[in-house]
Amino acid sequence: MDLHRISAKLFIADASAISRAAGEYIPIFHRWIQGGELSGLPLDVADYGHVIDGPGVMLIGHEADRSLDLADGRPGFVYARKREAAGSVRERLAQVIGEAVEGARRLENEPALEGAVSFRTDELQISVKDRLNAPNTQATFDALSQDIGAAISDVLPGAAATLAQLGDDRRPFTVQVTVSGVAQLAAA
Repeated sequence: MDLHRISAKLFIADASAISRAAGEYIPIFHRWIQGGELSGLPLDVADYGHVIDGPGVMLIGHEADRSLDLADGRPGFVYARKREAAGSVRERLAQVIGEAVEGARRLENEPALEGAVSFRTDELQISVKDRLNAPNTQATFDALSQDIGAAISDVLPGAAATLAQLGDDRRPFTVQVTVSGVAQLAAA
């Protein structure tokens, strides 16, 4: 499979922590752009906080988007690759997971949030937004399971992952990953 449009989401430990106005994250994301410390070419910030179960606040980039995502009533940090990337599928998955971990770690350590946001280390979601090359089928799950598990081990050494396919064939391929053996987020 030649997959590039991959995303990873880490969930906020306490959903009530996100009760802060979405607008509070806009200056944080702008500062991330201005600091020049993000990979790729970050371009702008968009506020979709008014959309119920939507993308929340997005940091739009050329290669990838980052967001404080509110989808499915489960807030979290999403890194979504949208352009071609080098490497094997496993390496691309590891890069996306690593970027999601790094973004979540940055928010946890963001001085403006005063430690109010922390992320779960026991689960994450991996999605492939390419229904042609990765339909949401058992065959896709079988083809990608080993690479997803290996990529998680690459990014989170010592982690053990259990995978479960979500949704149906009308939605993008999504895997819920239960992780054990990781106590806290480390720098990617």
